[in-house]
Formats: sequence, structure tokens, C-alpha cells
Amino acid sequence: MEELDDLYKGLECKVGEKVKGKVISVDHNRAVVDINKFTEGEIYLDHYTLDKNVSALNELLAVGDEIEAEVTKVDAENGVILLSRIPVLRKEESDEFAQKAKEETMDVVATVKRKLAKSYQLEYKGFKLFMPLKDVKEELKNGSKIEVRIVEIDTERGTALASHYLVEKDKREREHQQYLLKREEEKKALEAKRLSVLETINVGDVLEAEVLNIVPYGVFVKLKDIQGLIRLKELDHKFVKDPTEVISIGEKINVKVLSKDNGKLELSRKATIPSPYQIFKETHHKGDTIKVKAIQKMPFGILCELADDLKALLHKSEFSWNPNDNLMASVLIGDELEVAILDMNDETEKVSLSKKALIDNPWSRVNANVGDVVDCKVLEIEPKGIKVEALGVDGFIPANRVVLDGNSSKMSDYYAKDDEIKAKIIELNVKQWILTLDQKAYKEEVERQQFENYMEEDTEISQNVGDLLENLKK
Repeated sequence: MEELDDLYKGLECKVGEKVKGKVISVDHNRAVVDINKFTEGEIYLDHYTLDKNVSALNELLAVGDEIEAEVTKVDAENGVILLSRIPVLRKEESDEFAQKAKEETMDVVATVKRKLAKSYQLEYKGFKLFMPLKDVKEELKNGSKIEVRIVEIDTERGTALASHYLVEKDKREREHQQYLLKREEEKKALEAKRLSVLETINVGDVLEAEVLNIVPYGVFVKLKDIQGLIRLKELDHKFVKDPTEVISIGEKINVKVLSKDNGKLELSRKATIPSPYQIFKETHHKGDTIKVKAIQKMPFGILCELADDLKALLHKSEFSWNPNDNLMASVLIGDELEVAILDMNDETEKVSLSKKALIDNPWSRVNANVGDVVDCKVLEIEPKGIKVEALGVDGFIPANRVVLDGNSSKMSDYYAKDDEIKAKIIELNVKQWILTLDQKAYKEEVERQQFENYMEEDTEISQNVGDLLENLKK
């Protein structure tokens, strides 16, 4: 009798018990499983899988398959034992989730269950998740979904600490990285386009540009869809302290390309507009008489203002023919002086002035013509020739017209200051104070005359000797 009781107890089955068995039959919606109890167990499709897409149980099970399930109902009178794999699946799913959450960062979409004093209680796969209220700005409704990160998990209690803030923080960081990447790609594309356009621009080109930005050290402009810089010193011929004095944003201007080294455009506005010197030269010439204003005394002369932003030096040697005149004592700052334009140098854009030329002009006493031979006194030897005094004025013998009787090619080896030489006039312009001389022409003329004289003397000697011999024969 006891043996029968023990056997019966071995065949007992309780709700919640986990059992293992072998499938003995299966159809579309139900499977019968031998679980070694007082009767077979039955399991239906909706209690076998969580996958709602499966429509037939016999797609998942076959006779002979072994399964593990939990007893959900026991009806001993009718001999029915109902089974379910859902608790087992959820336990497996929960264990897998817990293990994964411990090993790696996990973001999940959880369901809001209720609001507590300091946190929200959420639910995900059987776990209770607690998220601080400060993680969200707006109040969450029960049943709503929210993405959170598992921060800490307690598998024994089936609870976890979650954070929505960390999810949002990472999301912002990803968006920022994507933004930076996009900016970098755009930057590379713009740079490639800029270099392509740069290839079409050459140094020396004059182009139209639009002023984009004004900075303390210059102006950025746009031309042909790329940018270039005009430095302060290249904005205008006059000194510019504040770029807004001469230019404004949005203004269209002409610029000249100075360089494009290292892929950067250096531009000049100054090179496209006339300088004060060029404007002055349009209406003034060498030898003209003009009125200037003394603005500064210097050790070697008076700095004078000719026009706006154009200054010239009245050298102390050009103030008077009298070496005893005191320039500094004779002129006050602000005085208006009448002077003559002594020289205009297009290369340096400098104007030289002379006051003594108007007081007593030695050129007015020059009485000579081109071709005349004149006495010259060496004043200065320059690389381009010799500066001399002739006819009471300054003259010049170009280097290629200077006589060099020797092996040296240096003029200083043959001539020195105050040497007396002769030369022929090849250019004379009294109004513009130009006297150009040719020493070689003079020498060639002298040598030619000497040769002609020699030939005449040689002919006379030959004739006299002939007459003498004729007389001796008689």
C-alpha cells in the first residue's frame, strides 16, 4: 500500500511546477507532451511562444521533441494538465537581459508604470526600473514609453536603476559628432572648390570684389566665390588706421592680385587707384613753378605739402644760390613757398623741389646749341654716368659716352671730382633743365681732325721732295 502511495506521489503535479517532457502528438494549435505524471500535459500555441507571427504550432514542434514548461492548471478529475512555456521564456529573457546589462551599455524602451516621490517606476521584461524624476522635464503618463539606459541591475530583486538623461546625452553627443563630420566634409568640399577657382586666378589680375568683413588688420573680400585679404597698407596710398574710413561692407571694388602663395590670395586696392603722385603728375611737369606749404623742418631741408597726401622735400642745397642763407631761420612751419619742380621720379614717386631756381636761374643764361663742344667740370661720378658742371648748369654724360682709355671699365679709375674735361652737347632743353653731353663724340671729332691735318701735311711733304729731285736733274 505504501508503495502505491509513493507511486502516486511521484505522479502528482502542482501549478507552478517546472516539468520536462517529450512531444507525443502535435497539430495546428495543440501539442500533447509526456511529462511522466498521472496524465499527459497539453500546451497550446499562445502558451508556447511569444512570437505573434507564428500561426501554427506544428511549425515549431514535432513528435519526439523535448520541451521544458511550467504547469499552469491541474484538473485531476478530468485528467487535464495544462502547460505553458511563457514563464520559462520570460525567465530566460530576463536572465539574458540581466547578464547583458551587466556586460555592456544597454538602452531599452520601457513602460511607465507609476510616479513615485523621487522617481518613476518603469517596467521592462519583468524588471522594475527606477528612473529619477529629474531625468525628464515633462511629466510622464502611465503606460507611455520612454528610452532609458540601464545603470545598475539587481537580479535577485528583479530591479534596476535607469537613466533617460544618459540616453539623451549620448544622443546629443552623436548628433554633435555627426554635425562636426558634416562640417568637415563641407569644409573639404569648399576647399576643393576654392582651390579649383584659385587655379583660374593669376598674379597681376585685376578683378572686381565685394567687401565681406572688416578687421583691424585689413579687409576680407569675395571674388569668384573665394575670399582674399587686403592688408591695411594695400587699402590706400595714404596711411589708413581705420579701414572704415575708406571702405564699407558690401561695397564693390577693384583689386589686384599680389600673390597666391600657400593657396591664400593677397590683394591690393591701392594698386588699382591712382596715387597722389600720379594725380599730381597729370597737371604738373618738371620745371613748373608751384606753391607749396612748409609742414616740417628736417636736418637736410624742409618737408612741403604739394597736394592731399603728397609731400616733397625742399633740400637745403636748393633753397638759395647764396650758401650763407639760413634756410631754417628763413622759413616757418605753415609758410607758403613758391618753388620750381626740379625732378619727378616715376619709380619712387618722389618730387624734388628748388627755390633757388626761381631766384636766379642759371639756365636762363645758357647760350649754346646741340653739337657745341663745351668745357666741363666733374661734380660726381654715378653708376649711370658722370654729373658735370657746364655752361654754369648741371649736365650729364651717360656711362656709355664716357671715354675710358685703358683696361679698366670703372669711370672712377680715370676721373675724379673737379677734373676738367671737354664734351659735345647731344641734348639741350633749357625749359626742363636737361643738358646731356657726349665725351666720346668729342674725342672722335678731335681724332678725325688730327688725322685730316696729318694727311694734308703728308701731301705737302711729298710734293716738296718731288720738286727738289726735279731741280737736281737739271
